[in-house]
Amino acid sequence: MRVYTLFFTILFSLHSLAQDKVELKDGSFINGQVTSVRPTSVSVKTKFAGTIKILTKEIKVVDIQSQLYGELKDGRSLPVSVKLKDDNNWDIRTFEESGGQVLKIQDMMQIKDQIANRKYWNFELGIHIDGESGTDDEFNSALVFKAKYGKQQNRLTIDFKAEYERDDHERSANEYTGKILYEHDYTESDLLYMLSLFEHDEFEKLSLRWEQILGWGHFFFKEADTHLQSKLGLGSRYEKYFSEDGEWTPIGDFAIEYKNTLWEYVELKDTFYYRPDIDDFSKYKIENDLHIEMPFAYVDNMFLRFGLLHEYESNVPSDNEHLDTTYYTSLIYKW
Repeated sequence: MRVYTLFFTILFSLHSLAQDKVELKDGSFINGQVTSVRPTSVSVKTKFAGTIKILTKEIKVVDIQSQLYGELKDGRSLPVSVKLKDDNNWDIRTFEESGGQVLKIQDMMQIKDQIANRKYWNFELGIHIDGESGTDDEFNSALVFKAKYGKQQNRLTIDFKAEYERDDHERSANEYTGKILYEHDYTESDLLYMLSLFEHDEFEKLSLRWEQILGWGHFFFKEADTHLQSKLGLGSRYEKYFSEDGEWTPIGDFAIEYKNTLWEYVELKDTFYYRPDIDDFSKYKIENDLHIEMPFAYVDNMFLRFGLLHEYESNVPSDNEHLDTTYYTSLIYKW
């Protein structure tokens, strides 16, 4: 029994000492352990420099001895073999007879050196600082919170933002906004969604705006690092200003969202929506939110977001501006 134990101990030790080798096009070599593979880069844990990222276009040959696991979008994690082809694309296969099943890296959540402990809930908490021109010209700060749930074809997003400011012992901002979005993918490129929004803004004289929308969405293209999506829906809006009675109105919903990951960890996102009143198309709201997000220095799970938000309402009280333009910066912690 001790002989067998010693044998497996030695075998395991030899396997743990095995190194992956990356040969670059400039002739240099990097030895270490490949910890993750992405469409455009490889992460290698080295003894001399910790974990480094190497662009795929800079690699000539990569010899991966470490066991890697691919996480599929349905939540399964499978052991895979990974090779770099001559055209700088990845050949990914499962360990099966007849060469295994060929997988596309764009159809996978991630490829790492350990079985993914998939989290279905993800959270964000941040401090939001903005400068606004329109009805009010001022700088404000806010607390933002987001929770996301995703499992197979279902996604749930909950957003909340609270903005409260005092200037010279007087209120200068008092606004609360929230969003609940549920999405269900019924094909690779089509989805159904339910959206609920609420808003209270004391300085816009808005007591309550509450919108509920049901609709259909379509992905024009959807890959691991980029997508273009449109949505079309119908719903209702309840709106009450301080000086007016509240009323219900049927509304339409048209939205376009573009998202692209630049330089692996820098994210660009642009969201546009148009919501008209069904019974009077001269009354509508347009919003365009463009932001870029990047890691904050070398702090894990911390991100900086810089954005520009345009909001236009055709029907507002006489002493309010139709267009509000907001420049904002957010410091966000994700877990």
